[in-house]
Amino acid sequence: GFPCVIEAPDRSGERGVALAPDRQAVARAAADAVAESRNDYCLVEELVGGRVVTVNGFALDGALVPLTVTGREQAPPPAFGAPLAHVWPAALERPDVDAVVRVAATAADALEVRSGPVTAQVLLPPNGSPLLAKLSARTGGGHDPELCRVALGVDLAHLARDAALGRPGASGA
Repeated sequence: GFPCVIEAPDRSGERGVALAPDRQAVARAAADAVAESRNDYCLVEELVGGRVVTVNGFALDGALVPLTVTGREQAPPPAFGAPLAHVWPAALERPDVDAVVRVAATAADALEVRSGPVTAQVLLPPNGSPLLAKLSARTGGGHDPELCRVALGVDLAHLARDAALGRPGASGA
């Protein structure tokens, strides 16, 4: 159905992401996404709508430790997918926070992310359960690591570096 989201799956910063309202727009958006992709494919996804929440955490021995859960203020049309701001803490009730974190943790486990940074975007549709939009085994874009350091005193950038060097948790906060 339409509208749908076309995305280059291996890019960050919302490059290669477009909203396609009809079949003709899909062809154009797919060509743009493939041109932006490091590979020769793109994702075509149903537009679910609702709120976007970002979970930034760290996997330790296969368990996701959530750090920041932020709400996302989206840019107005014609922009699509570009965040204007991440709001911490997210304006969510505790059960919604728990559900969003559970979705991110389940996805990280399914992808066998055992050690290192994790960032996930989870959709909260108006009527339904949270849905995973994407998960990456890296720190979040923008200033997510800086927010984590300032808000929680946890230096996610240093944790990520240590994990890459085989020393997860060595430098801590």
